[in-house]
Amino acid sequence: MRTPSQSEFVRYKGLGVSPLDAGSSKLRLLFRVSQPTASLPHLRTLGERIVDIATATHDESLSSGDSVPGVSLYAGPCTAHFGHFISECIHRLYARNEDARLRTAKVVFHVRPHYKIEPWLFPVLDICGVKPDEVIFIDKPRMFEELVVPPQGRLLNGPTLKPGYAEIFPAGGSKSDQGAGESYYVSRAKHYYTGTYAGERVIEAFLESHGFKVLYPEALELRDVVAMLSTATNIIFAEGSAIHNLELCGKMQARIMVVARRPGAKARFGHLLEEYGSAHRIFEGAQLLGPLEWHADANHPNWPKSISLVDLRALISDISDFFQLEAKLTTQEDWDQAILADLGRFILDSRTTRSGTPNERLGLTLSMLRENFRTSEF
Repeated sequence: MRTPSQSEFVRYKGLGVSPLDAGSSKLRLLFRVSQPTASLPHLRTLGERIVDIATATHDESLSSGDSVPGVSLYAGPCTAHFGHFISECIHRLYARNEDARLRTAKVVFHVRPHYKIEPWLFPVLDICGVKPDEVIFIDKPRMFEELVVPPQGRLLNGPTLKPGYAEIFPAGGSKSDQGAGESYYVSRAKHYYTGTYAGERVIEAFLESHGFKVLYPEALELRDVVAMLSTATNIIFAEGSAIHNLELCGKMQARIMVVARRPGAKARFGHLLEEYGSAHRIFEGAQLLGPLEWHADANHPNWPKSISLVDLRALISDISDFFQLEAKLTTQEDWDQAILADLGRFILDSRTTRSGTPNERLGLTLSMLRENFRTSEF
C-alpha cells in the first residue's frame, strides 16, 4: 500500500460539521456537513474488505455553528471504549509530527451530543503528545476556519497503511528502563467479570515460578503500563483490551503471546502482533461457555463478556515451547479446582450481569453456561 503523505492531507476552509447523528454506531457514522462535497472518512476492515463507515450529508444551516479559528486536525470518531479508542481513534495524530502547521493545531474528535469524557481518554492522548486543552469535541455544530483530514495510519483489526508506522508513532516514544528485560503476564484475573478463561490463576503461578511478573493493568497508571511493556523481553496477554497498549509502545523487541478466550483472535490481533513485536504466537482453541449478560439491542447473549475454558495442560506446554521454559505441570486436581473456583466467582459476582438484563434472560444464559460446561471437551 502507498504511504499516506502530506500531499494526501485534505484541507477544508470554512467547513461546518454536526455531531454524530442518531443512528450512528460502531459500524456506521452519520453526520452532516455544510459543503456538499466534503468527506470525513473513517476506514474499517470488514472481513477481507476495507470500507468507509462514515456517511456525511449536506446541511447548509451548519454554516452558523460555533466558530473554531485557525487550523484544526480532524482525528475521527471518539469511541467510549478503551481498546477501540486506541486501535482506531488515534491513528491520524501522527500528522502533527509531519506538518509544522499541525503541531499546535486543535485536535478534533467526532462525538454524539453530551459526550461523557472517559477517565482513560486524556492519559491516552498524553502519551500521543496531545494535551487536554488542545482537544475539541464536535458535540454541537461547529464551523472550522480550516480543518485538515489526514489519512489513517492504521486500521482496527487490519493492516498498517503507513509503512514504518510503529517506529514513528507515538513520536515522543514511550520507552523507558522501567521494564527493560522483564517478562510480563498481563492478567484478567481481577477483571474476570467482563470475560476471561477459567483457571487463569494456575497460569499466573506457573509463570511467576519462571520469573514472569503478573500485571493487572486496570490497577496501574496507563503510562506506567506502557513504559513497562515497551522494553519488556517477553509478554503474554490474556485476551482483552490491554493488548491495544502495544499501539502506544511503538515498535518493540518483545516476544508476544496471546491466550485467546474466544474465536477470531488471529483476525483481531494478528496484524498488530506481527507489526509491533519481534515474534508472536496466539494460543487458540478456547471453548466459550457463555456470558451472564444479555445484549438488549442485538437481543442475544453478550458474547464478548463470556467465560471460557482452555486446555490448561496444552497452554502450559505451548507457553513453555514459545518462551523456552521448563514445563512444570501441576496436578489435574489443581487445574480442576482453579477452574471451578473461577466459574464460581464468575457466576456469583453481580458485575457479570448488566443491570438491564431481565431475570428470565439471566436464567437463560445461566442454563446455557451450565449445558456448555456439561458438554465441554476439557
